[in-house]
Amino acid sequence: MYSSARGQAFRSQYLSTALENGAVAYLCDVEHADELESTAPGVPAIVSLDLRPAMAYAAAEAFGRPDHDIEVIGITGTKGKSTVAYMLRAILDGEEPYEHTGILGSIETFDGIERGESHNTTPEAPDLWRHLANARDSGLGYMTMEVASQGPEVRPRARA
Repeated sequence: MYSSARGQAFRSQYLSTALENGAVAYLCDVEHADELESTAPGVPAIVSLDLRPAMAYAAAEAFGRPDHDIEVIGITGTKGKSTVAYMLRAILDGEEPYEHTGILGSIETFDGIERGESHNTTPEAPDLWRHLANARDSGLGYMTMEVASQGPEVRPRARA
C-alpha cells in the first residue's frame, strides 16, 4: 500500500510509480483524494481526514503488529533519554551486545537487521513499525526507544 505524503513533498506521480512497483492500494488525505483518483482510477483507496494516525494504524497492521511479539520500552523526558536507553539495552543484553535488544533513538538505530546513525528521535509511523518488525523477525526480544516528549501533543498516538 502506498501512503501519499503531506505538504510540499506531495506529487501525484509518486502513486503511479508505487503502483508500477507493486502497490495495490493507497492511503491519502481528503485534500488529495480527487487528484489521486484521477491519477489511478479504480485503484482501491483509503481516504482519511487525518493522515498521520491513519498511516500509523495501516503500518501496524501491514507489519503484523510486531509490538505483540516483543517488549517495547519507551523513554521520554527533557533530558537523559539516550543515557537511559543505552543503560537499559546494556542491562537487557548482558554480556552479549546487540543480541537481545534493539534501540531507536537520537544517536543510533539498531533493529537486528538495520543498524546506523539515527535521523530523528522518534521515526515516522511506517519506519517505526518496520523497525519493530525487523526486531521481531531477527529474534530480538526487546526494543528500547526514545520517544519525543512533544509527540503526543504534535500527533495523536495510534492505539489498538
